[in-house]
Amino acid sequence: MRYVGQDHASSHVSLYLRWALLKGGAAGLVLGALVFIARNPIARLFDASGLSDILLGISVAIPAYVLAFLLSGFFKGVRMPATACLMENGSVALFTALIIAGASWLGGDSSYAWVGWAHCGAAYLVVAQGSLQVWLWMQRRRVSGSDCVQISKVQFTASSRAFFVSTFAGFMQNVVAVMIAGALLSTSDLGLFKSAQQIGLLIAFVLIVINAIFPPKFAALYFRGDLAGLSRLSRQGVALGVAIAMPVFLVCIAAPEWVLHWLGDGFQQAAPLLRVIALAQLVNVATGSVGFLLNMTG
Repeated sequence: MRYVGQDHASSHVSLYLRWALLKGGAAGLVLGALVFIARNPIARLFDASGLSDILLGISVAIPAYVLAFLLSGFFKGVRMPATACLMENGSVALFTALIIAGASWLGGDSSYAWVGWAHCGAAYLVVAQGSLQVWLWMQRRRVSGSDCVQISKVQFTASSRAFFVSTFAGFMQNVVAVMIAGALLSTSDLGLFKSAQQIGLLIAFVLIVINAIFPPKFAALYFRGDLAGLSRLSRQGVALGVAIAMPVFLVCIAAPEWVLHWLGDGFQQAAPLLRVIALAQLVNVATGSVGFLLNMTG
């Protein structure tokens, strides 16, 4: 996203994409193999017998997840944020739901394993869709006459390593926290925690939109040396994010029980958790796209 975004009309764009796909594809295969091997211990950690069956399909889908996120970064770089958001967040869940609904309507399998394989099929459908869109974009793109200097593979690797470190913090928050909670809490308490966490993320939902549009612009402004414009754009992103997030935050703080009751009876017990998580997510939004700002500028 950084090097495509700084000049998406460059003739080097396809080279950067190829480097990313090779590196990401290899990492995805390794991660998929690890989840496949560890699926039974993970199921025992959560004390959920059906989880191992679901993880079988998920492990095969992991390389597709990785490639989908890489393609999402590419689409952000070439100024296609709506496509990027679907590649990163929405399409896999949508296709999974359609596959499961279609199988249910036809009277097909409804086992835990089938859910995992439906998710796997959806992930590869999304990657196929994204690959087609990349190919179509490549066919119609126009290369600029004043091309920027090609970066070296060493520079590219250094940037990807730095981005990995910052992204790992998000992984720690969203995945490891739930794994720790799963080891310490009962199944019902874990459900309350996860429900409050997911609703709290609605406050930071605006960051998904901001992070799909602003980072390539950060890279382009920094590449051109326009630091004043970069500062102004960053502050505008913060102001926009807080303005959009504030109504949801106020509802979660003032009436958390009312918000949680929409999930069903018993979820109101998570009200104190929702207040804490809502405050944390408002701070998240109010600090802006700091990770992307740092990564897009090296």
